[in-house]
Amino acid sequence: MRLRDTSEGEFLRAVRQTLGGAGGRVCLGIGDDAAVLDCPPGRSLVLTCDAAVEGRHFRREWFSHREIGERAVRCALSDLAAMGAEPVAVLLTLIVSPEEDEVAARAVVEGAAAASAEFGARLAGGETVGAQGPLVLDVAAAGLVRTGRELRRSGAQPGDVIAVSGTLGDAAAGLAALRAGLGGPEATAVIRRYKVPQPQVALGVLLAQCDGVHAAIDISDGLLMDAGHMAEQSGVGIELFADALPLSPACEAVARELGVQPSAWALGGGEDFELLVAISPLEFGRVHHRAKQDCALELLGIGQVTEGHGVRLTGPDGTDLASPAAGWDQFRSS
Repeated sequence: MRLRDTSEGEFLRAVRQTLGGAGGRVCLGIGDDAAVLDCPPGRSLVLTCDAAVEGRHFRREWFSHREIGERAVRCALSDLAAMGAEPVAVLLTLIVSPEEDEVAARAVVEGAAAASAEFGARLAGGETVGAQGPLVLDVAAAGLVRTGRELRRSGAQPGDVIAVSGTLGDAAAGLAALRAGLGGPEATAVIRRYKVPQPQVALGVLLAQCDGVHAAIDISDGLLMDAGHMAEQSGVGIELFADALPLSPACEAVARELGVQPSAWALGGGEDFELLVAISPLEFGRVHHRAKQDCALELLGIGQVTEGHGVRLTGPDGTDLASPAAGWDQFRSS
């Protein structure tokens, strides 16, 4: 059955029956004009939004409808992770053709709800718009952080260690593998990193509790571009060590098969959704230990904050190296 053969009310009733209503910090969920959240004393509400547009951010031949919804929410929750916020609620605006299959449309919403629940949030409402054109998901996410302890892009200080929460370039390698039709275990591994991003929510919450964490950002646009955002907002320079870029064996294997340099994916590929963090050198050991103990993640030092401005990529001898394109730009990238 197509959406044009039903009604918005019938579609939303089916969604409500599947997803339920309130729960957790959501006092009033799907079914009313707006959601109501409980915001306890001493906590600040953190809000973000992120869009996924068919043909721009995903292609249907690579994703199931449920995966489309899951991925859109995961990408939005990474922004909360970068702020150290604990997710509590998600709103989804679904812009969909009336010719869309009703079961497929419901699967998109159910995927969004499943991803929300995986990270402790509820799909609390949103909007459905029937319109010709590509499928569009606009996700708004809300989280809570202890007042005054939110992580920001600003605050990095000269001498800070620049660390990252995991390997880089895997998502770009996965996209390249999909485009090239590659198979095998290595291609499968990086394709999963592209299709199922892992927002580092638990790590973000932990970092917001740690002294000496001065700044953070999630790597969505690429290491060079996002490090540039941190440098600009903090009024500092950032030096990245080329020989310290963390590359997974799967990424390196796919790069060899396609005849490209994996470092280009690590520096400019984007959509890894790891956290890039500026940490006081005096506290780095303690923060590193807590991340490994509490989150099973190893923070990897890949650079340092310097005086000046902008981002430098340096070799083992400290000389500046040429770098690839900075990363994703919504108005210039294709």
